[in-house]
Amino acid sequence: MAWFEIGIWAVFSVGIIATLCDTYLGYLIFLTSLVAIGKWILNVDVWEWFKSEYLLLIWYAISYFALGFSWSVFKWYLFVKKEFKLCAKEKKEFLMTTPKTSIEDDEKNWQRYYHGRSAHHLPNPKDNKEEIIGWIVRWPSSMIHYIVGDLISWVGNKVYELSGKIYNKISEKIYSEIEKE
Repeated sequence: MAWFEIGIWAVFSVGIIATLCDTYLGYLIFLTSLVAIGKWILNVDVWEWFKSEYLLLIWYAISYFALGFSWSVFKWYLFVKKEFKLCAKEKKEFLMTTPKTSIEDDEKNWQRYYHGRSAHHLPNPKDNKEEIIGWIVRWPSSMIHYIVGDLISWVGNKVYELSGKIYNKISEKIYSEIEKE
């Protein structure tokens, strides 16, 4: 029995890791191992518990998906903002590299260029259905990814900003030696 319990805990751990990696398989392993832990380690008749607590389970499911929907709206907002920033950057680069005409002509040229490219268009939920469903279904791990990922990126950017002078000095020193030769 001890090896069996170790196996269940190992599967449970793998499920948690896979869940944090934001995969559907991870969620399936995690939920299956929860049932196994309840049944064989905690000696709970899982199916009887499901039958007796079905209203509570329905409430949990509704709450889970409501939170997932709210999270997906937030993630969609962030996604559209990111796409907008990329578009604004591309427009700025386009206007800087094309010959200057009147403001109206510049805007028309940009519109022709922008709409002529299939890679850029207004983000459409239909084109991102799988991503949105993932945000709804896997919102806990998506939220962890967002919080941890943004924190790591922020720290990395701050370290880079603070150490940028050091990198510049190294580059200047090496290239100054080349200029001397």
